[in-house]
Amino acid sequence: MLTRMEFTLGEDGKSFEISVLDLVRRYEKPYFPDTQPIDAGEFVDSLDGPSCFVPTMNAIYLRQCFSPFLKLCSILVLHELIHSKLYKNNGDPDEKHGPRFKAEVKRLMDAGVYAKLL
Repeated sequence: MLTRMEFTLGEDGKSFEISVLDLVRRYEKPYFPDTQPIDAGEFVDSLDGPSCFVPTMNAIYLRQCFSPFLKLCSILVLHELIHSKLYKNNGDPDEKHGPRFKAEVKRLMDAGVYAKLL
């Protein structure tokens, strides 16, 4: 299991490390201020999909193979934070990505969170 990923940015070759939980914290406070914070976040070797929110553990997991891709990991974290918010609001994470999920994506798009990620 990988807990942190390292990125090298720009021509100057500067690098930094960041964890899944670091990414979660980057987006929780400004975009999900009224939602109970996530307790854990990790990269794992296998999942049924690219990422998941596990309500019983209040955790977000990303597939380890995506760890070299900061923007993709950020998008996946945002996706799972939406599921977390919806679950915490009424016990349904909206796994089928229905109108409530789409409304949250629109809210985030309107707030500009995806502008530097897409």
